[in-house]
Amino acid sequence: MKKSFCAVAFVTVSMALSGWSSAADTAPTTTTTTTTTISGGTIAEFVPGETVVMQSETSPAPARYLVTRETTFVDESGAPVAVEQVSRGMPVTVQYVREGDRVLASRVIVHREPTMTKARAEALEKYYEELEENSEGRAKAEAKALEEYYDKLSDELKD
Repeated sequence: MKKSFCAVAFVTVSMALSGWSSAADTAPTTTTTTTTTISGGTIAEFVPGETVVMQSETSPAPARYLVTRETTFVDESGAPVAVEQVSRGMPVTVQYVREGDRVLASRVIVHREPTMTKARAEALEKYYEELEENSEGRAKAEAKALEEYYDKLSDELKD
C-alpha cells in the first residue's frame, strides 16, 4: 500500500511539474517595438506640459503631439530651450513616438530664424531669380514672387 501511495504521489507530482513547465513554455510573449519619427513645420498651438500642435507644409491637417515631463526642447545645436521661449509660429522639428493611439513628443527642436540682413536678402533674391529661370508653371510664379519680395526687401534694408 505504501508503494502504491508513493507511486501515485510521484505520478501526481510529475504531472503537475510537467503541466507547469508546458504552461510556461506556451505562454504568449509580447514584443514592443518603439520607432522614433521626425516631422517638421510651424507651431500652430502650444500648451506647455500638455500639447504641441504643428502645421506642416506637406500636410493640410495639423498634427497634435502630447508633451510629457520627458519631452526635451532644444535648439539646432542641442542646447536646451526654455519652454517659456516656445511660442506659436516658431519653426520646429518634432521627434515623436506612437504609443497606441497617443503620439508623444520626445524631443522638440526649435529653429531660430536668422536675422535678415541686406546681404542675406540680396543672396535670396539672386537664388530665387535663378530658380525662376529654371522653373515652370506654379514653381516659376512662386519663385518670381519671392525674388520680387527679396528685391524690395534688400532695397529697404541698410548695410
